[in-house]
Amino acid sequence: MRANFFYGWVVVAATTLCLFTFSVFEVYGVFFKPLMEEFGWSRAVASSVFSLYAISHSFSAVLMGHLSDKHGSRKVIMFGGILVGLGLILSSSVESVWHLYLFWGIASFGSSGLWVPPISTVVKWFEEKKGLAVGVANSGYGLGILSMAPIAAILTSTYGWRGALVTLGFALLGIITFAAFLMKNHANSDGLKVRARKQDPLQVSLSTKQAVFTRSFLILYGIYFFGSLCFTSLLVHLVPFATDAGISSVMAALALGLMGGSTIAGSPAVGAVSDKVGKENMLVACLAAQAVVFVGLLWVDDVWMLYVFAVVFGFSAAGVWALVAPLVEETFGPDKIGLNLGALTTTFGVGGILGPILLGYAFDVTGSYRPGLIFCLFITVGAVLLAYLLKRQKSLD
Repeated sequence: MRANFFYGWVVVAATTLCLFTFSVFEVYGVFFKPLMEEFGWSRAVASSVFSLYAISHSFSAVLMGHLSDKHGSRKVIMFGGILVGLGLILSSSVESVWHLYLFWGIASFGSSGLWVPPISTVVKWFEEKKGLAVGVANSGYGLGILSMAPIAAILTSTYGWRGALVTLGFALLGIITFAAFLMKNHANSDGLKVRARKQDPLQVSLSTKQAVFTRSFLILYGIYFFGSLCFTSLLVHLVPFATDAGISSVMAALALGLMGGSTIAGSPAVGAVSDKVGKENMLVACLAAQAVVFVGLLWVDDVWMLYVFAVVFGFSAAGVWALVAPLVEETFGPDKIGLNLGALTTTFGVGGILGPILLGYAFDVTGSYRPGLIFCLFITVGAVLLAYLLKRQKSLD
């Protein structure tokens, strides 16, 4: 019985824990109003902290990926966990916005150590059921969003926002330490070396510098840039869009919760199906589903329609991100997957900054979300076409 035990699933469990803790950055909104009330900050100033996170997380991912390839995922996860825990704890002591920029920036810099290293390790462990494994691991992110928001809210109402940040900082540091202890890097085992020899030697040795100059990388970058731009736009503007359509704020907030909750099922389901029908085919399907959602949102006039579109979008968005690591490994080989994945993760920062701003600007100019939604529709259709081209282009690189 013991001889048949496959440690890869323990690595999946550890990665799920890492992504669960990573979701704390997505519930920054819980601290939004308490910070404004105590310091008298504007919404723009308070919102800028999330933008700082998006930038810091995305571009530190390149470093974390490189360190993971070189030193193994366990050390990098622990390093990222220390920065996250320390940054949250120090954030409880802020007295000005610059303090929060500094301390939240420390935590944000460490956050990429909770995604790129563990996900790239999962990919290295699995030859079969790779999509399922990555999908199950990614479900930790959805579970975290679903549970972290009420936990943070309860802690804030009980101990204040400062006490909540201290509690979360120590608790998450403990969880990350446990996850790092469970993590085992497969790069030093014979299994990965055997897999590497079976692949095209040119593909296996493809460095990040070489990869970024291939058409496949540029296509992937375009897909995930477009996807990030539209995903973050909807994440930020869904609630005000719904209230403008006459839906109550409570019902609109529930739609956002449904969008986050549906990612729990979306990641493993899309991953499992992609193992059978191909990663590129599922990427096309998920992006096409998002395009349908943007068409539907143009005609939303009832809450049930909003909920359907929110669930479909969350499910498909989770699938898109569940596919990124397997696609990177299949396209460029396993040797530098951490660094290559980190380079591709910068799309989240660029798209995350531009998307919400562009959608907000379009509303300010026109007084309606309709032009912004049409823009997102065309962008998503562009991503579908790029995904359709990806499989063909990979064979030409």
